[in-house]
Amino acid sequence: MVGTPELVINNVRIFDGTDVLLETYSVAISEGSITTIAKALPPPQTTLTSKNTTTVVIDGTGCSLIPGLIDSHVHVASPQDLDSLAAHGITAACDMACFPASTLSQLRAACLADIATSGVSSPPRPHLLSAGTPVTSPGSRHSHIPGMPAEALLTDPADAEQFVRDRLAVDHSDYIKVVADVPIGPSQALMDAVVAAARRAGLRTVVHATATEAFRMAVRAGADCLTHVPIDTAVDGALAVELRERDGTAVVPTLVMMENVAALRGAEGASFEHALESARVLRRAGVRLLAGTDANSLPMPGMAVRHGESMARELELYVVSAGIMDPLEALRSATSAPAEYWGLRGRGRVAVGGRADMVLVEGEPWVDIGALRRIRKVYIGGRAVG
Repeated sequence: MVGTPELVINNVRIFDGTDVLLETYSVAISEGSITTIAKALPPPQTTLTSKNTTTVVIDGTGCSLIPGLIDSHVHVASPQDLDSLAAHGITAACDMACFPASTLSQLRAACLADIATSGVSSPPRPHLLSAGTPVTSPGSRHSHIPGMPAEALLTDPADAEQFVRDRLAVDHSDYIKVVADVPIGPSQALMDAVVAAARRAGLRTVVHATATEAFRMAVRAGADCLTHVPIDTAVDGALAVELRERDGTAVVPTLVMMENVAALRGAEGASFEHALESARVLRRAGVRLLAGTDANSLPMPGMAVRHGESMARELELYVVSAGIMDPLEALRSATSAPAEYWGLRGRGRVAVGGRADMVLVEGEPWVDIGALRRIRKVYIGGRAVG
């Protein structure tokens, strides 16, 4: 062990992001990183002192240590949303539309702040990626969202290049988001142009697709990531295979949101069973699935999905309702898989040298996914949340 650690979590089972380690271990953390993972120590006192350095020792008996969870679809509007994510074990999140740019800038600052201007330490918050302003079209369902910027409303494919340049310059976007509403929404030509412009700029494109035709359009355009699954009809197997055969593609099912949307649009023929079957078809085809919730704080009846706490429900839907994953696979979809996909180096795993983003839960979530509802402690960069 190099130096005296700041924190030791002792006598704990570990899911390292890929597999479950067979015995109980002691995990030491220093300066925001995991420094050692060793066989569990004898029952310790709650603090150890060496050369004026105090080590906090947590007894993890009966608990499991897992990587911090990653939500691949959220909409964050305030620091309070970030705090709610953190409290429920979400240590990194992908925001899928945030505007205006000033709000996004403030949220990023809130994530990065270590010391507030008052001199009081700020709470540790999740790492945040964001699309910034999305693409939609005039008259689309999403064009009516209050505050939707005029620059989001595109019709001419020739405007795609400038839109992408603006997202990089104004929003510092990590990827480009297209909201594929149908029948009124971005045309195939516009979507093709946006995906191509983003690719030239070195960015991925994420496409919102809750209808089968929108899903097809996104696949035709070569979108890198599709978020949601259709609720009008189930995805067909041939389309799923076509998606799987493209390198670097992923789908974020957001079943917890699809359950809500299907209930609201039942009169339009929407069905949650279509979403569940779509997820099954995609999984059978071998499409990479990343856990995401579409968490938001919208004041819209039936559309609100609570930040943080909805992740447990999302993974339960994968395991129980859709039957597309076992608990271990579901955990991977919210840890190592999204960390690798989104390029979150040092995150998504419990490993020596990795960032100390971790969740301590009671029980064994790789056996009972419901254990994610029994969070004992969350750490972001080695700092305890709450």
